[in-house]
Amino acid sequence: MSTKKPTSFGPYSKASKILFTLSIIVFILLGTIIYVCAETGIFKKKIIEPVEKFWTAFQQSLTPTPTPSFAPLPTVTKIPTIAARVTTMPQKIIRSECYRKNIREGEFASNKCYSKKDYEDLEYYLQRFNSAIFDKNSAEGTIKITCNCRVPQECEFFKESCAEAQQKKAQAEADINKYRNIIQEIIAKGW
Repeated sequence: MSTKKPTSFGPYSKASKILFTLSIIVFILLGTIIYVCAETGIFKKKIIEPVEKFWTAFQQSLTPTPTPSFAPLPTVTKIPTIAARVTTMPQKIIRSECYRKNIREGEFASNKCYSKKDYEDLEYYLQRFNSAIFDKNSAEGTIKITCNCRVPQECEFFKESCAEAQQKKAQAEADINKYRNIIQEIIAKGW
């Protein structure tokens, strides 16, 4: 007759160990899922934003709506001359569409709304601006190699490449200034 030694988990030691292991695995998986959702923005889009929208709508439903007051119509004043003067009210500009462009860094940093055309133009000219900066940097790298020769044979060999690189750099700098002005004008239109 053999006697079994009791363990610290009691008579269900294997089941307790398995349950404990499974619960740790579940907690790790849940933590990983929550972390991935928070990092990718899914958590905010699927959970936080709907709750915020609901809360805003709920708060607005609790506040009493003001009764509309009607402004008097513009009056027409008759002047004893041939022409009549009409008093008009200034019109408010209504912007129905908002295409938000968030530029996080650099000289154009902003977070404004634009019309669809201005948004598309801004995207296009920002890309052209960055491309011109890349071209300028590339030309400067080429100039360092081809224009700073020490041996006369090298200077003659790289003469054409040096001239092309200097021309590309000048064109890139002109493009940078042109695109900078266009981008600043578009950003000024934003609201």
